[in-house]
Amino acid sequence: MDQSQTVQDLLERYEAGERNFARIQLRQADLRGINLSGANLEQADLRGANLIRANLSGSQLEDSYLNEASLDDANLDHCGLSRAILLKTSLINANLKRADLTKTYLSGSLLLNSNLEEANLAGAYLSGVQIFGANCRKAYYTKSTYFDISLKPGRLGMRKLEEEMLETSIEKILSDFNYLGSIIGRYIGKTMMAKYWENARPKIQWLENFSINSPDKLIYFTGKQTVANFTQRQDCQDWGNQFVQNSSAIVHNLPSLIQSDHLIFQLPWNNSNSIENEEESESLFVDYSSEDDTVE
Repeated sequence: MDQSQTVQDLLERYEAGERNFARIQLRQADLRGINLSGANLEQADLRGANLIRANLSGSQLEDSYLNEASLDDANLDHCGLSRAILLKTSLINANLKRADLTKTYLSGSLLLNSNLEEANLAGAYLSGVQIFGANCRKAYYTKSTYFDISLKPGRLGMRKLEEEMLETSIEKILSDFNYLGSIIGRYIGKTMMAKYWENARPKIQWLENFSINSPDKLIYFTGKQTVANFTQRQDCQDWGNQFVQNSSAIVHNLPSLIQSDHLIFQLPWNNSNSIENEEESESLFVDYSSEDDTVE
């Protein structure tokens, strides 16, 4: 099968509802404007591919090869790119908001005017990247992230994250969700509470793994993963915060009812600890505004 037939086959399978395209070989393929949102492209070979204006939001590209590919104006929102190889890749004006770039090789890549807001750069290799004009607000890195000595992540609005914050167990997330539900359910009932959870859920594909209103628990997890990365933890926090805010319209004394000390989530009324606050909690982030914060 030649490459054009491979691309056509891919499009037809995606349109039919298939999402698993792991290890697909599309080197130097013309994929301009393609929509593969939510697709599994783990270990795919996309070296030199033309993915300009492609929609890869929520897709899984872990361990993939994107060397010298063109991803200008591509949508990579919430895309999983951990351990992927993007050497000399063009990502001009690409949307990488909350993308997982853990241990991703980005050396020599063009990130001009890209959106890296809240992206996970833990352990990423960023030597020789061109990042002028990029939005790096609240992107986070760790001591193992490699930058050129001239690049000052704090000045770009990035935040340094402690290594132990990178992963949270799904079990702990479920425990916190169900604790919040047990408190609020006393006042609005289980049926109404389930509707509030559903209405508050962000439109993010991986959160669809959480099922609501099972016989024994309010929320349970149907996926295979046992831990959530920090980006996913933030997604869960957004969900939990929206649920609590919606519920507060009915349960007016809600802050006094919830014991938030043991929660992984920063609730909306705890402004001093909220990730959304400009002055993030010292327990989560360190040295994010330092003048001398280059990671060696």
